[in-house]
Amino acid sequence: MGTFAHRHPAWAKGSLYRRFLTYVLCFFTILSCVTAILSSPFNRDPLVLTVGSASFDPQRFKLGDKSCEGDWVLRRERLRLLEGELFGAQADILILQGVVAKSTSTYDSDEIILKAGSLGDFKWLKTLAHYYSEVDEDEYFVVAAKQGILSDQPLPLAEVRAIGQDGQLVLQTLNFSEQPAVTIANLYLPTSAEKWPQAYPLINETIESYLKQQKSCGNRLILSGFVGDAKAREFQMLLKGLELFDSTANLCQDGVCVSPTRDNPFFAAQEMRANSNGSYRLYVPHSSRLIGASVFLHHPSPHKLFSEKYHFDQLWPSTYPGELVQIKLANCP
Repeated sequence: MGTFAHRHPAWAKGSLYRRFLTYVLCFFTILSCVTAILSSPFNRDPLVLTVGSASFDPQRFKLGDKSCEGDWVLRRERLRLLEGELFGAQADILILQGVVAKSTSTYDSDEIILKAGSLGDFKWLKTLAHYYSEVDEDEYFVVAAKQGILSDQPLPLAEVRAIGQDGQLVLQTLNFSEQPAVTIANLYLPTSAEKWPQAYPLINETIESYLKQQKSCGNRLILSGFVGDAKAREFQMLLKGLELFDSTANLCQDGVCVSPTRDNPFFAAQEMRANSNGSYRLYVPHSSRLIGASVFLHHPSPHKLFSEKYHFDQLWPSTYPGELVQIKLANCP
């Protein structure tokens, strides 16, 4: 009698064709799944990076009728508190603003003082922000990274873009020994809050152009610094365009915010400034995995040395709290 296939050869031929199509579809399905996995956020760095963001504050304010400008006795005492917290933070990368050095002194320098202690094994990449002739001090943007995580390749020079009259965006690429490079965007918005809405599109365009130039992507981008109004529509559009999110979003739910407090005399002395309503923040890619986030540089220490001169008996390390995150970054597609 023969088999059904022998009796119906057309059906058998069609069955083979359908089977062949099934195999082809399965092959492409598996291939697309593998491609999706390799390009997905799960394709992240195996190592967790700890990144800290802070402003050391250039100390250009008055406490009562006394100016703090050029007071290195006060600054050194503040640096003692900063160093203790930086040591406890155990960061791999620090994104800093308000770092100061006296031009005519070997010893009055934030970098020299901190390199002698907790940041001795860090490579400091400095970009000049301002020179204050009245006190002969330079102020810097800084990215400091542990020497052990960096590659032996020469690091590219930072790219500096003026934002408005006195704002700056500093873009720095860090080449790692065991991970793809990371771009750090260190931002300080103009003093005038009226200029902030116009600044955000320029910042977006500048960062995207730089990433393309470096053959990198938003998965390897960290934005930090003084961002102005973090809730403004224009700034939220910037974050959406760069695919970044606020790593501090849940901190206030735990009762510890990144916002400054009037209990801090350094902040209270500057509260009436035009840009005091802005904030220092740290933003990471949506594709990254946020392991943890915390606030540091927000605890005062009893200190009587300045009670007579500046009328406070608790010393704060900085005007604004700093932030610390632990993340795994995704690779570029």
